[in-house]
Amino acid sequence: MLKEAYDHKARAAVFIDTEKTGAQLTAMNSELIKLIDAGTLDEHTVETYHKLSYQIKKAGLFINKLYGPHVRDIAAEKYVLPAKITKETVIYEVSRYMLMEEIQINLDADKLDIVESQLAELNRLERRSTEIKEAGNKLYPGKYRELPGFEAVLTEMKQEIVKKYEALKPSEEQPELDPAQEQEDSSQELDPAVNTESEVLSEQGSEVDNSTTEEPEAGASQTSAEAVLEEQP
Repeated sequence: MLKEAYDHKARAAVFIDTEKTGAQLTAMNSELIKLIDAGTLDEHTVETYHKLSYQIKKAGLFINKLYGPHVRDIAAEKYVLPAKITKETVIYEVSRYMLMEEIQINLDADKLDIVESQLAELNRLERRSTEIKEAGNKLYPGKYRELPGFEAVLTEMKQEIVKKYEALKPSEEQPELDPAQEQEDSSQELDPAVNTESEVLSEQGSEVDNSTTEEPEAGASQTSAEAVLEEQP
């Protein structure tokens, strides 16, 4: 009898803690959504993102302690799922913002070799920004929103970085060619569009599977849109 009473008390305590933590998660999710609506991408947005990521984990721990799978499913859908969707909607924008801050530091330190590889990573993250929204909206139509305000900030940052990088990058001296050699090279020049397509295909062929590649730290954990439901307790 005493054991049964203790079990009921313990379950009630876990339920109360879950509700409290879930309410905090909902509030943090609302705060990040307000920043998304305002198109505000800055240090405060990054901090809010990290707090949301941590709170998602914390809420998940409490939900796992709830009695009964049906109760856990309800709590996860109520609290965790909306927050995970918001997190995944902005994860690559936040990652790109943080990466470009690192690039700025390396530019100031004249570490151009590092910057070159980081710019390649930045391009990959830009593609992933689009891909995760497409995948997410197949599961939850309209939930993974476009972020024009964030993109405007990121575009301006990238333009400044590329401009500075091009100014710092040493120009390569081309050897002088005699007229006959110059004419021969000119006749062999390929269409720039063909060159670009070849580079894209080469890059796609060598890229590691994104599902197992860790992104630049934009949060404590990395999830994919396809795994949202699977990761719920």
